[in-house]
Amino acid sequence: SAQSSRQKSPLEDAAEQVRQEKLGASGKDLTAAEADKRKREESEQREKEREERRQHKERQRRLAEEEAERERLKKLEELKRWREEEKQREIREAEEAKQREIREAEEAKRREEEELRRKEDERRRLEERKRRREERAKEQQAEKEEDEAWHKLKEAARKAEEMTRKLVPAWAALGARCTWASASLKRPAPVTVTAIDQHTGAVTVVFDADPRAFKIVP
Repeated sequence: SAQSSRQKSPLEDAAEQVRQEKLGASGKDLTAAEADKRKREESEQREKEREERRQHKERQRRLAEEEAERERLKKLEELKRWREEEKQREIREAEEAKQREIREAEEAKRREEEELRRKEDERRRLEERKRRREERAKEQQAEKEEDEAWHKLKEAARKAEEMTRKLVPAWAALGARCTWASASLKRPAPVTVTAIDQHTGAVTVVFDADPRAFKIVP
């Protein structure tokens, strides 16, 4: 069997020898000294076996302690590594949160600036519309005033023309060429009408031969 084929230990060899001796002496009468010797040897053998079992248990205990220590150190190393990874993860998360806050602040600032620009553009557009309306209103007012002034001027000219027609003779017209009966020259002299007083009807003529010489016809 597997048990009989395995190699015997020294303790087992000694026990086997003792048993053989007992069997060889079974048919003989043992003396008291031999019996005592055998008892001492058996006792020593048992003590030796107990010591070996104790040492074996001690080795097993030390091995178990060493294995437990290795397992403890392994777990400590894993815990240390986990804590370091957790620390790095927290650092990364904090950095990411910081960067996210920075981006959000920049985005909020950009939106605020865009809103300010939009309001400023809207204000400028409103001011431009207001300015154009004011300019159109001024232009319309100026056109209205010009039309009114022109209408008044035409009305005054019409009235003046009517008055002139009543006061001035039909032949009197600005730039009209006429003939002046000169008493000193004893002959007619060509003249040109240069002015007509619309209030009095007086006509001013200038002699063509000498523009410095003029006459007023009341």
